[in-house]
Amino acid sequence: MAPIIDFTAIPAPPLKNLAEAIETLLALYSELDGHLTAIRAKYPIPCAAGCAACCHEAVFLTPLEFWAIIYFIQKEGRFTLLKSALEAAKLIYKEHAELIEAFNAPPPSGEKDHFSLAKDLHYVCPFLREGTCSIYPARSLIARLFGLSFERPGVVYGCQKVEKILAASRRDITLASCDYWINRLKKLPYTEGRQVLPYYMVRLFGLAAGGPV
Repeated sequence: MAPIIDFTAIPAPPLKNLAEAIETLLALYSELDGHLTAIRAKYPIPCAAGCAACCHEAVFLTPLEFWAIIYFIQKEGRFTLLKSALEAAKLIYKEHAELIEAFNAPPPSGEKDHFSLAKDLHYVCPFLREGTCSIYPARSLIARLFGLSFERPGVVYGCQKVEKILAASRRDITLASCDYWINRLKKLPYTEGRQVLPYYMVRLFGLAAGGPV
């Protein structure tokens, strides 16, 4: 059985506690989802149930976003899901430990970020089940923005499928701004730095066989 986390007991200044911080994050998600629903209605975006292209890449998230996933799982009582996801996360971490830990160090010499490292990290998300996201309501900000936003002016944040569909109307399309929503996220507690899910899961629950779950 996974340990039950009391989110109200974890401080998260300037907010009351981690539970309040997560609820504030979920409100931000809800606001973003409203904008993304309007975008989906305007364009034939392929990002929908049945497409899990972005779930086969390394998705980075802040500590707060990770806590929101655990908060969701605990609230739903889906501890069997957590156990299986943890086992998958451990295998991913063991295979890519050196690369994953490199994201905690300064960027490679002469580079301003870790992009050159991130592009070499590929794995299936531990929470992907039969082609479907099992934590969809709690998925991270970046996962929500994928395929529906501009990474920078004129550059779509998405896969080749999205690029191909939007190419014909590139001059006219209006998508969400990654920078705008990421800056909104950064105003919340526990949003300094980003890592991948396997890293957070191993750090929280341990790497020993079987683990505490």
